Amino acid sequence: MITTDSSLDFIKEKDLLIPVTTQRGTPMYSSTQTYKSMYQQIHCNNFFNRRIKNMATDLEKANTKIDDYVDNLSTNIEKLVNKEKTFVEATKRISTNIRKNAENMTTGISRIKQAANFNELERYTEVLERLVGALDALSIIESKGKLDKVIAAIK
Repeated sequence: MITTDSSLDFIKEKDLLIPVTTQRGTPMYSSTQTYKSMYQQIHCNNFFNRRIKNMATDLEKANTKIDDYVDNLSTNIEKLVNKEKTFVEATKRISTNIRKNAENMTTGISRIKQAANFNELERYTEVLERLVGALDALSIIESKGKLDKVIAAIK
């Protein structure tokens, strides 16, 4: 039987296997020779030691990546928490300002209501309207040149 297993790289590195033939550019090895080489490697614990060493470096790389991801996630969570605190503080400040302004407006409106006597205000408005009418009439009389005669007659 002939095998092409790529997991036999460690045996190929030490030139323990010699290709028997080549098919489409892929070297083919004798199964018997392959099994003997594997048995020797396993018997000397080379196979398992090499696998353990590779696994240890892979685990270290994976742990390093996981630690980097955890640090990155922690940093982003801290940023989100800080943004949330800033948002809550701004919201409280805006809410307080709105409440204060509403109270100030209510106080101002009540002061206006207390200060303004609407009956007197209506009477003042009527007097002012009559005054405007009188001034209009005087300006017409003055434009005709008869204002001096009216003033002389009043005196």
